[in-house]
Amino acid sequence: MKLNKTWFFSLILTAVICSTLTYGLIQSYPYLHRDPQFTANVFVLHEGVNGKEMLPAGNVITDIAETGLRNLLGFDNDTWLDGTNKTDYISVGNCTPAAALTKITTECDNSSAFGRAQGTVTAWANGTDAAYNVTKTFTANATVTINSAGLNWFWSDGSDNNLFAVAVIATTAFAVGDNCTIKGYD
Repeated sequence: MKLNKTWFFSLILTAVICSTLTYGLIQSYPYLHRDPQFTANVFVLHEGVNGKEMLPAGNVITDIAETGLRNLLGFDNDTWLDGTNKTDYISVGNCTPAAALTKITTECDNSSAFGRAQGTVTAWANGTDAAYNVTKTFTANATVTINSAGLNWFWSDGSDNNLFAVAVIATTAFAVGDNCTIKGYD
């Protein structure tokens, strides 16, 4: 049997193109909703007559818990966390975002009108996904340069141990009269 080189080359080229397109699709997929993925972050120790066995397991947040968390943090949280208000205060300033932060390192205060402020809460749902957005517009009365925004559950400028989430933005200078609107994704 004689091998047709043109046919074989076409077959290989088609396989490479398909693989490349599939890889590109997979790489762009994180921007779309994914079903929850879990890795071993819970370990169950099984002890029996035959000895001990570590059983790695994963966990995911359930849809009902996600909705409950949204409702608790965004709307119903009057007595949660030492009686403070719901998690709807926006802070802006400068820091290097990290999970260990408890406040924005250099937070703006009201001297620039960029001090911590309560935002407007909006609930949203997309199928079984539930979340809420907090939106706040600041208008500068002095020149302000910031690189981060935070979501807090306490109202006081610069107060510590109440930073729920922090986001990094491009370092941006706001002149007197400029608006800065912080808004969650919807």
